Amino acid sequence: VEWIQIRYFNDAGQEFWKNIPHADWSPEGIRSLVEAYGPEIVAFWERTANVDPASVMASIPSTGEFECEPENFFAVMPDPPTIREQPEFDYFTERLEQRGHAVGDEWIEWDVIPLTEEEQAQILEQADWDARNARNHWLLMSDWIFTPDSQPENMEAWLEYRQKLRDLPDQEGWPKVIDWPERPNER
Repeated sequence: VEWIQIRYFNDAGQEFWKNIPHADWSPEGIRSLVEAYGPEIVAFWERTANVDPASVMASIPSTGEFECEPENFFAVMPDPPTIREQPEFDYFTERLEQRGHAVGDEWIEWDVIPLTEEEQAQILEQADWDARNARNHWLLMSDWIFTPDSQPENMEAWLEYRQKLRDLPDQEGWPKVIDWPERPNER
């Protein structure tokens, strides 16, 4: 997807803009885009008059300027942003926060924020609850081995599997790291 940037210059010379996904670079395609989004751009920037448009625009280089009707609208193709990969973080002790200027749904910067002790306790409690529910689900899904007409030939493997499931909360690292047992063949 290519992006087009519609810019608007008001009577005071202030510059306002919006980035929109777009593929038709013909003069007619650009004019139709300006007609569709122009009033929305003006209304948005009038509502956010406390933002200094010049400082926002200075951080967004653009190329290929096209003058459109009305004369105070311009359509440009912005350079793609430099988007940093989402950094690795420890879900149990940290969270990610997006920072920077957005183009579409992509962000330029990420911050890794340490969680408070209370937040860490809540996440650990939720992880324990989720893991126990998953473990209980797999125990329930193996209850069929105890019906008289469905007992498998490899009953010992199934009994061992169920015991490993019951022992999971005793594993070192629970519930952050879980070594799930392998389910036996159903025969």
